[in-house]
Formats: sequence, C-alpha cells, structure tokens
Amino acid sequence: MKLKLIGLAIGLAIGLANLTFSQSLLPADSIYMSGLLTQIELLSLIDTLEVSENNVFIPIERLIQRTEGANIISRGNFAQDPMLRSYKNSQINVTLNGMRMFGACTDRMDPITSYAETSNLESISVSHSGNADLSSNAIGGSLSMNLKEASFSGNPKTSGLVGTSIAINTNGYNLFGQLNHQNKKWGLFLQVSTKEHGNYYAGGGKEVLYSQYRKINTTANFAYQLSKKEVLKVNFLYDKALDVGYPALPMDVGIAEATVIGANYQNFHSGKYINHWEAMVYYNTIYHEMDDTKRPDVPMHMDMPGWSKTFGTWLKSETQQLGNHKLSGMLEYFQNFRRAEMTMYPENEIEMFMLTWPDVMRNSGGLGLKDTWEINSRWNLNSSARIDLFYSYITTDFGQQHLEVFGYDVEDGIFEPIFSWKENLSYQLNENLKIFTNLAYAERSPDVSEQYGFFLFNAHDGYDYIGNPEILKEKAWQAELGFSQSFQKIDWSLKGYFHHVNNYILGRTDSAIDAMTIGANGVRVYTNLPYAILSGFESSLNYSINKSLTIAATAQYTYGTESNGEPLPLIAPLQCRLRLSWKKKSWYADTEVQWANAQNRVNSNFGDSPTPVYTLLNAKIGKDWKLGKLNLKTELQGTNLLDHYYRNHLSWGQIPQMCRNITINAILKL
Repeated sequence: MKLKLIGLAIGLAIGLANLTFSQSLLPADSIYMSGLLTQIELLSLIDTLEVSENNVFIPIERLIQRTEGANIISRGNFAQDPMLRSYKNSQINVTLNGMRMFGACTDRMDPITSYAETSNLESISVSHSGNADLSSNAIGGSLSMNLKEASFSGNPKTSGLVGTSIAINTNGYNLFGQLNHQNKKWGLFLQVSTKEHGNYYAGGGKEVLYSQYRKINTTANFAYQLSKKEVLKVNFLYDKALDVGYPALPMDVGIAEATVIGANYQNFHSGKYINHWEAMVYYNTIYHEMDDTKRPDVPMHMDMPGWSKTFGTWLKSETQQLGNHKLSGMLEYFQNFRRAEMTMYPENEIEMFMLTWPDVMRNSGGLGLKDTWEINSRWNLNSSARIDLFYSYITTDFGQQHLEVFGYDVEDGIFEPIFSWKENLSYQLNENLKIFTNLAYAERSPDVSEQYGFFLFNAHDGYDYIGNPEILKEKAWQAELGFSQSFQKIDWSLKGYFHHVNNYILGRTDSAIDAMTIGANGVRVYTNLPYAILSGFESSLNYSINKSLTIAATAQYTYGTESNGEPLPLIAPLQCRLRLSWKKKSWYADTEVQWANAQNRVNSNFGDSPTPVYTLLNAKIGKDWKLGKLNLKTELQGTNLLDHYYRNHLSWGQIPQMCRNITINAILKL
C-alpha cells in the first residue's frame, strides 16, 4: 500500500511533466526549515522570518524587506522584485518549498514572490551565500518561501481561520480562509484567498494611475503517514492576478497565472550512516500577458504574452554524527522552457510579429555537498561546495533565426559548468560573544534574457536590450566578517562584507542597431564588465526594557561600483529602522520609524536619478479577544502616518510611494 501511494504521487507529477514536455512546447524571527534536513543555522548564513498572525497581511516583498540586506524594486503596488545586498534578478535564487520557478514576463513584472501569499506561508528564509543551504547556484544568495503544510495529531481535530483586511488608501481589501484537519494517519491543509485594490495615492493626495490589481490564490497540502518514519506530502498551488497596473511601465498585465504541483517523500529511518533523506518531484507552469489596451494615446498597440514551464526533482540526505562531523548532500535536476511573443499593430500597416524569448530550453543538473565540523566546544567550521551543469538551446528554427540576424551561431546551444564553494568559520569567544567569518566563491550562468533576449524594452533606462549568446558567466569572490553578542536583555550583531564580481553583466549601447520600441533611446547588448565591487555592512540590535517593552533597531548600507569607477545602478542608500514594541496581556502595539538617507551617487546612464532623504512613521495597535470557543484578533495599522511625499531610490520611473494608509485587520480562529 505504501509503495502504491508513493508511486502514485510521484508518477502523477512525472506524468504531468512528461505530458506537457512531450506535446508541442509552443502555446496552443525564529528558525524554521522546509523539509527534514537539520542544519546548524549560523547567524551569518540564513535569516529566517516566521510568518505569524501579526504580519499575515503584509505583502511578501515587504516582509522580505525586513530581513537584513534585503530591498525591493518597485514598479507599482504589485509584484515588487526582491534584492539581496544589491544583487537582483537571476543573481539570487528564489524557490517555493524547494521548487524552482521562473517568471514568464520579459520585463520582470512577475517575480516568483508574486505567485504566493503571505497568509499561505510558514516562513521566509534568506541566505546571503550562494550555497549556504546546498540548493542555490546564484552568486547573490537565495530566498526560500516555505508553504504551510498539513500535520498529524493523535486526537483527530479540525480547525479553521478567517482573516480580512480593509485598506483606506487603495479602497481595497484582502480576504482569506483556512481549513486544517489532523489525525494520526493523515492531514489536510487548504487555503483560499482573494484581494482587490484600486489606484493608490501618494503624499499630498496625488493619485498614482494604473496601480490597481486584483488576485486570487488557492493552496492545498495533503500529508500521509506511511509509517512512523515515513511521510508523503503533496502540494498544490494556483494563483491568478488580473487587471494589474504598473505605473512605472508603458504596459499593464491582463492576466498572470501560475499552477504548481509537487510530491515530497520523507524517510526518517536511521541507519548506520544515513540519518534521513527526502525526495521531491514537481512541475509548474506560468502564463503572463502584458496589455496596453487601457492606456490612452498608445503610439502602437502591442500584445506580449509569455510562457514558462518547469519540471524538476531533487534528493537530499544527511548522515548520522560521524565523530565531530555531519555530512549532507543534494542531487538536483530541473528543466525550464520559456517563450515570449510580441505582436505590434501599426495603424494602417501590416502587423509585425517576433519572439522576445525565442523558444528557449534550459537544463540543469547539480550536486551539492556540505560538512558541518564541530572542531571543539568553541570552534565550528561549515564547508560546502556545489557544481551544476547547464545546457541551454533554442528549440525551433524560427527562434534561432532571431539571434542569427546579429551574427550569432546558436544552433549547437550553450553548455556551461557552474561551481560554488564556501567556508564558514565561527568562534564562541565566551558564553555571550560569537565571531564568524565567511569566504566564498560562486558563479552564475547568464539568464534567458541575457543570452537570448530579443528587443526587450527596459522602461527604467529607456533602451531595447538584446541577448548575447557569447556572454561569459559571472564569477564572485566573497568575504564576510561579523560578530553577535547576547546578554540578558540585549542581542546585537554587526557584519561587513566585500564582493568582487568578475564578468559582471550589464548592457552596453550599440549604435549600429536600430531600436524596435517607439521612443526608445537606443539599443543595448548584454556584455561583461571586467569586474564590479559590492561592499557594505548590516547591523541589528534588540533590547528588552522589561517584560512588556522591546526596542529593535537595524541599519544597512551597500556601496557598488563598476571597474571604471562609475556607480552600479540601483544601489539603495543607507537605511535604518527603529521599532518600539509593547505587549500587555491581550493588548499589543508597535511604533516604527523608518529612515533612508539621500542617494546622490547614481548612474544616470541606466535611469538612476538622485533621491532625497525621507523619514516615515508607522504604527499599529491590536487586541486578542476570547469569544467562547472562538479567538478574535483585531488590529488597526497605519503606515506613513505623517503623509510624506517620497520616492524609494529603487522605484522605477520615479514613481512616488504610497501616502498615509490606514488598514483595519481582523482574524477569527474557528
């Protein structure tokens, strides 16, 4: 029976993937872990934020922004793009329950974080190292979203939860409901959510047009206990966004739709050498359609749909304690297909059609190994390495013809080995003080746009971009030094880092190529800089004044420069947060001051412009109520209470951010 169930789940996932890929690919604050690997979580490696009822209505990207070294690129009020230490796009690896996903929009209007909801997540883990958890081959680290999952209980029970939030600024709402059933043998978790928001208003009451959106999301997790030491889990997610406005871009989105399915088998049988292992197989598909029909005075109407389909599988294992060592490993394979089209409809002329992602298939196989060595009671050394083999190619003759126009030979595809390595050494100086250092080397294969993109318009700098199949992989040498100190009432940490990235990828203007987009400044081809440097620091402080009052403070800064001394684009200024939290019985409250320095060190060639200093005041107050057998949480929250007109330096198109916004939140436990 167990084998049948395992085979059924894995066979279903594989069958779905094979069906899709065999057919025509053309369109007709505490530590949580996903999975079962037990790792030693060092301060410098992984920062994990637990999703709780107190932050369930905060967008995923805003939660990520609260972790050290994180920022977001904003193009509107939806689908902000995460950054880690000023690394962005494919320089960071984003996963959902360990599953690889890739957006279907050439303009990055659909980062993977946009296809999940805060309310269906257990935690968000952020790593600033390329292979800290063995599952990443990105030079800028990884971001792991971990879904809520079903669990087991000796006493069968069913529980539910309903939450709603009303936002005054956007005249919008969020609504979600959850159902959780547990018994000794199996568990089921279900969630359905919906949200709808109109245009938001910037400071002074200025309406930011084309910033509306609406969205639905459904998740389900089924867990079955095959034996006392074996568990099978099946995850399903469906997400659909409609009528999404992007005020910083010339186009909006009519529909963005994702379907995700994954089967996970966990084995806790302890052997002489292997402690436990787990395996996963998954498949996801994303459809994204850009739309300009609601924009007035469009020079030329365009349709720009995109598709992304990914099949993947991985195996993880961990050994027993072998003396002072514990070993873990990961074997992974995934395949991703992406296609994007653009059809232009000039007035009184024949329509024009081209592929902006020309039927690109990417295959990757990887092996990661890690050794956790407890040298003695004070010294610990974590060593990890990973190698990936990438093979990319264009699957159709029509797609190949696009790049051959520029003299590139793309018939044979691109094969590229990718290697990463890391050493983390920590020293427990005394009971309260830990010192650590990280040395790492990581590589990154260019992404689909950088290798094969065909006239991709960048609204931030106003240029069309063309891929370069001959572009070299990025190579990053990274060093980090820091410490953490903990007293009875005070915890604080400080870390500094220096990254030297060879072959850093940016666009360079090619005056010999004419732009395709009306009004574009010209054409840029992706190319390699000799090197770029990223350096900075992060600091945090937590002070418990008494049982009711806590003060928390953070600061972070990144300095980025090209090899020629010019600033790297999209580098955030110095940022600080100060928060005072109070809790007394069933009442709680927060007051937060958020400050960002002016950023005058900019690269105007890439659309950057100076931004002034700004200070924001945020606050919330809430209460937990007992209503018989029911529990009710109510909350009143305000952001930008002083109603400042301001712009985040990482916002495209110089769009202003939201002014004063009051939200009313309520969560009822059934």
